[in-house]
Amino acid sequence: MDLVLNAIQQRAALFPNQTAIISGAEKRITSNQNLLDEITLVENFLKVQQVSRLGIYMDNCAEWIVFDLAAARLNIVVIPIPLFSVKIKLIMY
Repeated sequence: MDLVLNAIQQRAALFPNQTAIISGAEKRITSNQNLLDEITLVENFLKVQQVSRLGIYMDNCAEWIVFDLAAARLNIVVIPIPLFSVKIKLIMY
């Protein structure tokens, strides 16, 4: 994951306004610098909240990528929760 994060940092430095992600039905466009800024913002939030495990319950989208990469920077375990799982009852002991 370090390779991906390093590549994002390098692309933000070299090509800050170039498109990094196009996401969703509305075709939201995120630039390289914007992507790095959003990752850093979420990373800081996760640090303040002292998160050690993160469940992500959303469709595949730019936000999913941002939360996943921010968690990776902090070595936080990510548990993807598929949207269909809302009908599944979990029993934990």
